[in-house]
Amino acid sequence: MRRRSFLVTAFVALACSAPMASSAGQLGDFEREVERPQERSSNDWADDDGLLDCDDFFSCLFGAIAVGAAEAVVRGAGAAAGEAVDWALFGPSHDDDREWLGTATGEPAPPIPPQDPSQTVPLPERREPPAPPPPSPSAPAPPATKPRGGPGTTNRYGGERAAGSSTIPSLRVDNGYWLVPDDVDGYALQAQAGYGAFAASFEFLRLWEDQPASRLDSYAADVVFRFAAGEVFEFDIATGYRGFRGAEHHDGWEIGVPIAIYPWQFLGVEASFKWAFIAGNVVDDYRAGLALHLPFVTLRPGYRHLATGDESLDGPELTLAVMW
Repeated sequence: MRRRSFLVTAFVALACSAPMASSAGQLGDFEREVERPQERSSNDWADDDGLLDCDDFFSCLFGAIAVGAAEAVVRGAGAAAGEAVDWALFGPSHDDDREWLGTATGEPAPPIPPQDPSQTVPLPERREPPAPPPPSPSAPAPPATKPRGGPGTTNRYGGERAAGSSTIPSLRVDNGYWLVPDDVDGYALQAQAGYGAFAASFEFLRLWEDQPASRLDSYAADVVFRFAAGEVFEFDIATGYRGFRGAEHHDGWEIGVPIAIYPWQFLGVEASFKWAFIAGNVVDDYRAGLALHLPFVTLRPGYRHLATGDESLDGPELTLAVMW
């Protein structure tokens, strides 16, 4: 009888402690914040549009500056995206393609004035330049150079792109390790495949905590529209699906802006700014780092910030990427 009561007591204690162990800690707090409805207090400072929600004057002042800066960034990114679309579609023959586009949409093309045959000036006789002498068999071949930037469409650059270049890869796989103080570790696997301006991307992120033992998974699938100025600069727009799975399952829509800048051939900066909209909450996912690029391989030490509501996970990140 005593043994049976001891087993019953142990079972009840285990059943009561299991949910607490899975929901406590940084990961449990973050998951609860993802699903918690963001309620507005009557004492909060708020503007008419509901964009600014804070508790005191100084936090409202800081929030107003942050909201203004974010709005400026979004507006600037929209204008830059419009110019990038225009540049990617038309390329160097900008004016001629615009004239053709206007004619194709039903607008009349500008009339061509008639010419009087008596006023035409004969063109001079064209002379072909002399052919260069054949190269000597013993002469070394000139070194092959590949352009780094310059005008042209993204798809054209995609066709001329050398395998293993830093921008608009045909296939890229990133493996990252994320350390969040005090007791959270993370592993991220991201894969991107595409050609030219279009690509698809998938990311899986696993976070685990030792004390108490808990786990939180995140996964995202996006369609990516890419713009590239050779190997120097890449600006992407990503949109798709984002989900979290811990004690419960939470998912929603996300949008992001990945950026890569390589002022030098082997050294640059890679960053990604994403926002997911889940259960009426916004999940911010920001990451950036210094990229050390060699053909087919990039090593990026950096920092990652994942936040929603009053909870955030921040820490250094090390990423190793291979691309083709």
